[in-house]
Amino acid sequence: MPAASFYAGSGGSGTSEFTKTYINTANATTAPSGSASPKSGGYPTSQTAPSNSSWPNGYNAFYCMKYEISQGQYTDFLNCLARTQQNHMVNSTVSSSSVSGGKNYVMCLQNWALNRNYIMCPASGNGTSDAITFSCAGANIACNYMTYGQVASYLDWSGLRPMTELEFEKACRGDQTPVSNEYAWGTTSIYSSSYSLSHSADTNEVASSASTTTGNAVYFATGASYIDGVGRTGIFATSSTSRVTSGATYYGIMEMSGNGWERVVNISSSTGRGFTGTHGDGNLSSGGYATNSDWPGYSSGSGYVSNGTGCGYRGGSIAYGSTKLRLSDREWIGYTDYSYNWGRSGRGVRTAP
Repeated sequence: MPAASFYAGSGGSGTSEFTKTYINTANATTAPSGSASPKSGGYPTSQTAPSNSSWPNGYNAFYCMKYEISQGQYTDFLNCLARTQQNHMVNSTVSSSSVSGGKNYVMCLQNWALNRNYIMCPASGNGTSDAITFSCAGANIACNYMTYGQVASYLDWSGLRPMTELEFEKACRGDQTPVSNEYAWGTTSIYSSSYSLSHSADTNEVASSASTTTGNAVYFATGASYIDGVGRTGIFATSSTSRVTSGATYYGIMEMSGNGWERVVNISSSTGRGFTGTHGDGNLSSGGYATNSDWPGYSSGSGYVSNGTGCGYRGGSIAYGSTKLRLSDREWIGYTDYSYNWGRSGRGVRTAP
C-alpha cells in the first residue's frame, strides 16, 4: 500500500467507531486535519495520541499479507522449531504415545479436526525430546485456534510485525471516501444464507453457493451451520468475481471481514500506543515466543511476548454476526484475551523500505 492519506471511521453506527477522521500525516503525535471532531492531541473518539511519532498510524507505505496465516504455513513454522518451542506453539500436548484414531490434532484440543483445524502430530513416536514432524490435511484453510502469542511468534519468525488498527482501516478502505457501516469490500451489502462447500479442504475449495451480487464472507449466518469453521484463504475469489463478491479490500486483501478475527495493535491503551513498529528478526525465545520489546504483550520480566495487553480484535469471525464484520467496528478493540478460539486467526504486515 502506498504512502497516502486515508479516513479512519465510516461515520456509521459501529461500536466505539472512530469519528470520521482524515489521517494525512505520518507523524503519529500530530493531530490530523479535516477531522470531524478530533480530541485535542490528535485522534478521534477521545483517543490519546501515541507519544512516539513513529507509531504506525497507516499513512506511510506498508505491505500486508494478502491472506490470513494458513494452516499449511503454520505447520511449516512448527516444523522449523525445537521440541520445547513446538510444545508452546500448539494448544494441546504432543507427547501422548496413544491417541484415538492414530491422529493427534494439536490446535483444537481434540482427537479430530474440530471446526476445520487439521494440524496434527503423529500418535506414536513423539514421546522424546526431539523435534517432531507435524502434518496438515487442510493446508490452504486459514489457521484458526491461534492465540495472540502464537500469531506474534509466527510474525517474529517470518520477519513481519503486527498491524495497527489504523493500518487495518487503510488496508481495507484505501484512499476512498468512507461509506457508513461498510464492510471491507466497500459496501453495506452482505450475503446471509448458509454456504455449501465443494472440494472441501482441497486447494480448490470453493463456496459453491456464494452470492453473485453482494458481499461474501464467512461468518455465523453463512458458515456456522454447514461449513462449521473457517474457510480456505481467498475462498470467494474467482476469475469472474468483483471486489464486492470476492470480499476483497480496496487493495485486494482477502477476508478482512469475517473468517478469522484480525489481531491489531490498539490505540486505546498505553501499551498499544507504545508500539514502535519493529519487525521480527527470526529469533524466538527458547520457548518459541516473540521477543520484540515494543510489541503488545511483551514482558520485561520474561523477555518475550507473554500476554495480550495492547492487542485487540478487528474484522469479525465465523463465530459472530455481521455487525462485527463492519470495517470500522471496534467493539473488541480492548479485548486482550490470550486464549485460543475457533474464530481467531491473524496476519502480518511490514513497513515498506
